[in-house]
Amino acid sequence: MRRARAPAHGSSSTKTVFSVSALLALRPPPATAGGTFVASWVLRPRAGRSPAPHAGHAATPIAYASPDSRDATRAFDAAARRRRRAVARITSSAAAAISAHASSGHTPGRRPFVSPAGLALDHGPFRSRFARRLRSERAPPLRGEFSPRGRASSSLADAVAAVALAGSVTRTAVAAAVSSALAWRRPSPYSSPPPGSVPAGGLRVAGVLRLGAPPALERLLVSVAAFGAATMSACPRARAWRGNHSSAYQHASVVDALVDERLRLGTLLDATDLYVANPLLPILVAPLGVVPKTTPGKFRLVLDGSSGVADCVNDFCNASTVGMPLVLASFDSITARLTALRAAAPTATILLYSTDLDNAYQSIAIRADDWWQLGMLWRGRVLLNTAAPFGLRSSGNWLYQFTYAFDRRIFALTGVPVSTYVDDSMACCYEADMPAVAAAMHAVPESCGFTISTKDGNPPPGTSRTFCGWLFDSAAMTVSLPPAKLDVLRALVARHATRRRILRSDLVTLVGKLHGACRGLRSSRPYIDSLDRAVTASAGRWVTLPSDARADLGHFGAVLNAFSGVRLLAPPARTVTVYSDACTSYGWGFVCLDLGVYGYGSWADDPDIAPPLQHINALELLTGAAAAALIATLIPARTGVALFMDNTTAVSSINKMRGAGGALSNAIRCLDFLSDTAPFHLSASHVKGVANVTADSLSRGTVPPHLLPLRRLFLPPRSLSLMASSRSPSSAMATPRG
Repeated sequence: MRRARAPAHGSSSTKTVFSVSALLALRPPPATAGGTFVASWVLRPRAGRSPAPHAGHAATPIAYASPDSRDATRAFDAAARRRRRAVARITSSAAAAISAHASSGHTPGRRPFVSPAGLALDHGPFRSRFARRLRSERAPPLRGEFSPRGRASSSLADAVAAVALAGSVTRTAVAAAVSSALAWRRPSPYSSPPPGSVPAGGLRVAGVLRLGAPPALERLLVSVAAFGAATMSACPRARAWRGNHSSAYQHASVVDALVDERLRLGTLLDATDLYVANPLLPILVAPLGVVPKTTPGKFRLVLDGSSGVADCVNDFCNASTVGMPLVLASFDSITARLTALRAAAPTATILLYSTDLDNAYQSIAIRADDWWQLGMLWRGRVLLNTAAPFGLRSSGNWLYQFTYAFDRRIFALTGVPVSTYVDDSMACCYEADMPAVAAAMHAVPESCGFTISTKDGNPPPGTSRTFCGWLFDSAAMTVSLPPAKLDVLRALVARHATRRRILRSDLVTLVGKLHGACRGLRSSRPYIDSLDRAVTASAGRWVTLPSDARADLGHFGAVLNAFSGVRLLAPPARTVTVYSDACTSYGWGFVCLDLGVYGYGSWADDPDIAPPLQHINALELLTGAAAAALIATLIPARTGVALFMDNTTAVSSINKMRGAGGALSNAIRCLDFLSDTAPFHLSASHVKGVANVTADSLSRGTVPPHLLPLRRLFLPPRSLSLMASSRSPSSAMATPRG
């Protein structure tokens, strides 16, 4: 990311005066066929008055009489005590509102919630996370990074000039930031992002206008490109000084390099002089930390905007003001796209191409009015984020506005949909369409000021591509988990499978990785439902895993040990058809004429599941799962099995690989384990009872004459009982390859 440097203050009397309406009036004419992606014209500043300050700014010039050190210390300590009392009042009202909401008699998911004190708790998942922090989180120590107590030694006007000169930004921008912090009034309610007060560099308004976005979205993007994005946080004016996370000190040299780079690029501003001059200047300091990237040795600088309770920027960030205009790309959307392309042209070459935006968040400038909400401390310096940081709740929302517009533009130019996940995009199309698609995926973002990352060398389009951690292959029509990633996941599960107590942070990481792996392991989420419940029920630092969660984790490890890491995307060419049925009066039965086999049995052989101990839905599902297990012993891997049943609940459970609980859930575990370890492609379909005559006769103990020459298959003793009652899929039924 290359941020445009603003001219040094005082270098020219010409002021850049733009308004959103004036910028929209400069929209270029519609592109003709064969036209370029990027507009060739530029916007030039005109002479005139400087922009009027935002309503939140002080109307009078900045003036601050520097007290002596003793007075500054007393004033700062008194302000800190007032802040603690204010936070205590906010958290008390929030706790009362959450408790009243939880005990109300409204239907879950539709209960009205009134957010107290401007907190952004209307979003259910964010409210639950806030409640956990309210019960358990403690403020990290300051670690002596910076203390403004008793350090007033210069005038604020001189400090503004010094910060502007050192940061290569205009004095107007720094003055606007200081004025907004001093005169901040929390919007009530925070209904829309306020207009910017000073121009922001980085993105290109000309390219944004060229996108042809819907009018409301276009106006929003032009405002962000011209003046910067708002944090969308309705936080009260505050001074919250918080220490950094331990990861920052463990990788101090990495943090030094990242901070220096961002200071050079202009996405960080060293504002230490401002808080030496005025210790009472409002600021929200968030803990600083680093997290490793997927590339070995690379780290990402993170501002923890959710650290603390009611004294951090994210707790007041109403991100719904600018919602997500798109559905993020998912594993299922990519597989559905590949399957549709292959079905439309079975012999055509399907190419894949992906791009990655370089420093995507850092390309979006933040309005100068909101800089004071994004403070960090490092090496005795006070740093303000002037670009959207990783860790701010609204950063993703702003980025999604642009990526949504990019995808619309690329589709308008090429007719090919593009799937985007945060800053990664991938297109799947036929070979003839790929040149235009690849060109558009580069040209459209770059026309707006974003840059395409070259860390992977931008490999050319091909039939295989890694996207969101999975390797998609359009030639073999498979998706696979890379072997190294599979080995790491196996080791992680094995390390925690025998533990009774686990750190909550480690459990959250483990569950997240298992959910990601479930995309390729069919839909093996029944194994981690109990782990999900353990996470949501915990509030402290340590979590005690119940016995069922430990058992499920062990079963998931067994699945991973047998899983090859490859999943089929399209149904195999060869498919066998199986019909199954169950009745409450006698037993169960199935038939596969393609293989010349059938089977049936009585509930008297398995009294533990005899009706009415089990519902007919569970009996139908158990019969289908048993039929699939027996058929799997007779077919080679990568063979399709089409299972026809006359019970819609059983059909839905198999296709979704989710059981409602009890015998349904246990049967799905067995079937899921079988389909992942065989592997074969299983699909269930509904058939009317009047058309399922043969299986219906078998379930009533009658063998039709045309089946007598065929081979009868037998289930191992008590197999159905074990499938219905055991949480362990491997002990319920022996599988040919599991």
